[in-house]
Amino acid sequence: MAYPKRSDELVTVDEYLAGEASSAVRHEFVDGLIYAMAGATEAHIVIAANLTAALTVRAPDASRVFPSDMKVEFRNDEVSRFYYPDVVVACGEHDNARDRRSDPRLIIEVLSPSTERADRSEKFEIYKQLETMGEYVLVDQVRKQVEVFRRANNWQREVYLPDQAIQLESVGVKLTFDEVYRRVDLDQAANDSRAEAEQNVR
Repeated sequence: MAYPKRSDELVTVDEYLAGEASSAVRHEFVDGLIYAMAGATEAHIVIAANLTAALTVRAPDASRVFPSDMKVEFRNDEVSRFYYPDVVVACGEHDNARDRRSDPRLIIEVLSPSTERADRSEKFEIYKQLETMGEYVLVDQVRKQVEVFRRANNWQREVYLPDQAIQLESVGVKLTFDEVYRRVDLDQAANDSRAEAEQNVR
């Protein structure tokens, strides 16, 4: 997701959460600044839906699978962040409100030109600090490639290609590329991605 609009006026967490509850547009929150989220391409939406469907069926019963409307919360003495990942899997009970989780076990982001830098850097650094996080997954929307980063492997990058099954050890699920990219037109996805990249540099 992208941030096409920015407010330079700092808001509190309580103000942000109250605003999100009544807003037709989702916003991410970074240390008092809010960023409106733009729409995604068709490929992005389909891939995220495929992942949500597959994980909903095959993740452990104690897990809950959430699409991109669920916020992930991280707060400490220095930073306050609320992000909307494309897919979140959380396990166990929690004491947060029903619109956010601070205990994800697995987070998946579908890469796009407007979000890839943040997904690979600032968001990843925040996600790694969540104690429950076991895996972080980045899915390319223009070619069949999936990257997995695991806490158990010291967050080292593992690349999966179409001849491999994608191992999601944190939830005990194995996915195929056919499942992830079902009904995705990669040629159209590449065209949409180029158009998004061109729009971002204007």
